[in-house]
Amino acid sequence: MFSPVASSITLADYGSSEGGNTIRLFSKYLKTFSYLSSATLVFNGTPSNDFTSLSSPIDANMNKLLLNGKLEIIPLLSPRSYFEQILPDGSVDVGFSFTPLHWLSIMPDESSTMSALSAAAHQDFVSFLSVRHKEIRPNGTLTLCIPGDGTISVLPTFKCHGTAVHNLYDRYHVGPSISARFPMYFRTMDETLVSISVVKEKWRLKSQTTIPLMHTSWSPDVGKADFHADRMSARENMADLETSQDQFGIAVGEKHDFDTFDGISPKACLIVPEYEAGAEIVGLKSSKKDKKRRKRAKMLANVQEEPLSEAALEPTAEPTVELTAEPMPQEVLVEDPIPVEDEVPEAEEPMELPMVENANGADACEIPPAEPEEPKLSISLPFSAQHRLMVYLQQSLEQTCFRFGQRHMPQVLDSEGWDCPEAVELSTWMESLDFKHYIWDTVFDRQERFRLLGSISNIRDYAVSRTRVDCANLEKLILDASQMARILGEEDSARVTEKLGRNFIETAKWLADETERIQTRYDTKMDAIAAARTKLDALEDATNAELDKRLSDHQAVARSKIMVSVQEAEASAEAETLPGYSAPVSSLGWVNDLERSLAIGDDSEGTILG
Repeated sequence: MFSPVASSITLADYGSSEGGNTIRLFSKYLKTFSYLSSATLVFNGTPSNDFTSLSSPIDANMNKLLLNGKLEIIPLLSPRSYFEQILPDGSVDVGFSFTPLHWLSIMPDESSTMSALSAAAHQDFVSFLSVRHKEIRPNGTLTLCIPGDGTISVLPTFKCHGTAVHNLYDRYHVGPSISARFPMYFRTMDETLVSISVVKEKWRLKSQTTIPLMHTSWSPDVGKADFHADRMSARENMADLETSQDQFGIAVGEKHDFDTFDGISPKACLIVPEYEAGAEIVGLKSSKKDKKRRKRAKMLANVQEEPLSEAALEPTAEPTVELTAEPMPQEVLVEDPIPVEDEVPEAEEPMELPMVENANGADACEIPPAEPEEPKLSISLPFSAQHRLMVYLQQSLEQTCFRFGQRHMPQVLDSEGWDCPEAVELSTWMESLDFKHYIWDTVFDRQERFRLLGSISNIRDYAVSRTRVDCANLEKLILDASQMARILGEEDSARVTEKLGRNFIETAKWLADETERIQTRYDTKMDAIAAARTKLDALEDATNAELDKRLSDHQAVARSKIMVSVQEAEASAEAETLPGYSAPVSSLGWVNDLERSLAIGDDSEGTILG
């Protein structure tokens, strides 16, 4: 795709609309290149596009694009038709366009025939590829998602348009002939390939995939018939897609997992003309073979859903085509190689909020931090009780799912040999495509869907792995189990689980109250013990001080006695060497003699010496 020694990359999305899909794609794409330091992201839309709706999600999700500060991002808005050149020659490394290429550059008149529309669409597509060839540098790539035509085709789309036309007629008396002037045309795969062949000197087709796109509301027959029977074909196609060897097909399928329209996620599957509706996926590659597109397929195969801020959610229900572009040869400036560092896994931490400047101009350090809240006591059931509860919830949900499968998925039960609730693990139900499709069609909020499926899977994991869970999380698991039973139409099971939940909440509250009461009493006693310990410490310090003083006094007395004894010994030894030596007198006698001599004024040395 682009030189692995480059530290910067330029990505362009042609037809970004409100930007939701573009932001998801760009952020995932950039994560695959750990050595990048900066990226230029081009969001293209027609001049009539609502660029406020486009710039708002870009700003709201800038931290996602910055990869939490790892990259320097320069976002650019390009308000110009993508049928024209919108960027300088050779300025783009990787280009994308998802689902806008069914729109035509001109408004057809009322007399336009299908062949005329096909010719116009062909010319538009050739023009699109030609100008992209100028913008994307040699060995760059272009990935496209193009809505395709099938047997049922886009009938629901035109029904929506028809309803809109009738509304216009009723309110503004606009003639129905306006319906003939929608500037759109849905190509077949053959038509797409014919257009690509025209620019074969500029582009080399690397891969192509067609994916059927089916939804319950696309056909009246589907809406009226049994859930499983009429959707099995599309779901089998989806399963084939998810296990496909074609990386681009997988990428497109996963991209459609991102999209939400009125809370319902359409799924992209392999399409050929006889399918109901779908997308054409085409991969084109530069004819130059001196540089390989490393990491692109890996990135596209590993695209996963990430939540965007609400402002960035962009609904779409169109299929996809991928193209990889081959620009004209030109000199490529290669900088000195930048060492590629190993990619470090990101820790799941809460995003830090920017520091808010004090209104009075004070520095951040002048604002005292808030006192941290004391953590609440975590209450847990005895593990034997918790484990029994988890096992019951797991078995109850497995029975609920099995009864649901008997009603809505009998063919799956037969084909898999699931003849009893014990034959299917709870986690297997949560991973079943048929089961998940029912949840997707029932729970409209996308984040709630994934949260609920994950929570139910955790019930099985906690039961099997013997994981200790506190009462707060146990309560959530019980409520989720009851919610799942109600979603699956098992009201009796939901009521039983709700009753169990009420009993659990009552028991948990009692345990929490008793634990708090016991903890309070414990804390009170510990405070009294601490106060008594303080007094004892003071008494101990005073006793130690008195001990030290008395020992010091006695040490002084002992020292005095030894010093006197030494002096007496020295005096005795000196007297023995003098003439007229007599027996030594005691120290007390010597002192008394000295006092007497001083009293009578006798300064005779002999008197003093004895």
